[in-house]
Amino acid sequence: MALYKAGSLKHWVQQNHDGLPQKAGFPQKDLNEIHGAWYDPSNPVVPMSGTLRRDLIEGMLHWEEQVDLCLALGTSMVGMNADRMAIAPAERARRGKAGAFGTAIVSLQQTQYDSLASLRIFATIDQVMEMLAAELKLVVPPAPAHRPWKDAPVLKDLPYGADGQKSTSARLTLDLQPGKKLRVVNQPDWDREAHGNICEVVKSPDSRATEGHICLLFGKSGSSGSIVRVLGRWWLDAAIEGSIGCLPVVPCE
Repeated sequence: MALYKAGSLKHWVQQNHDGLPQKAGFPQKDLNEIHGAWYDPSNPVVPMSGTLRRDLIEGMLHWEEQVDLCLALGTSMVGMNADRMAIAPAERARRGKAGAFGTAIVSLQQTQYDSLASLRIFATIDQVMEMLAAELKLVVPPAPAHRPWKDAPVLKDLPYGADGQKSTSARLTLDLQPGKKLRVVNQPDWDREAHGNICEVVKSPDSRATEGHICLLFGKSGSSGSIVRVLGRWWLDAAIEGSIGCLPVVPCE
C-alpha cells in the first residue's frame, strides 16, 4: 500500500483468491483478480474447465503493453496466462526499448523465466519488501481496521445504473439486508449455467460480519448444489466512492 500511495505501484494482477491485497488497503479499482476471488461473487475461482472473465483478460492485456517494471512476487509462473505480465516487460528490456526496466522476480523457488529477469532475488517477500521500504524511505501504514456494519447496510444514491455500470446520471440503491435478492453482474457463462445469476443475502457468520463482509446464497438453503459466496467489504466502500467501473451485484428489480 505504501508503494501505491507513493505512486510507484500502478496496478496489481493477483493470481491468488484470498483478498489479502484489499485487506492491506490496496484499492479494488486497481486490482485484477484474474483467476477469481473468494470475495467477489461475480468472479468465482476459475476451475480447470472454466474460462477467464473477458473484461479481466482485456484489462490484463492493456497493462501488459503499459508496464515498464513488473514485480513478480511469490509466483511459480508455471505457464498460466498471467505469466505474460512478467514476460512482456522482460522482453522489452532485453531488446533495449527506452523506458523498459524489465522484471524483478522474488521467490524462493526457481522459475522458468529466471534468465529473463533484470533482477532475481531468492528470498521471502517479507524480507525483500521490508528492505525496499527502507531503501525508498516509505512510511508503511498498518493494515486498515475492520469496519463492521452496525446493521445490514442499505447503500443509497450510488452512482451506478440498473446494469451495475458506473453512471453520471443514474442512481442506484443496493439493499444488503438478509432476505434481499440480488443479480450478479459480469458473471462468467460457465458459472451462471452452474449456479444461476440470482442470489439472496443471508446472515453472515461472526467471522465474516466482524470484517464487514456480506454473505450471498445461490440456490435453496440446504439443497444439493447450493453455495454461499462472500461480497467483500471493499466492494461496498468502492461502490460508495464510485471508484469502480461496475458493481458485482445489483438489485433484482
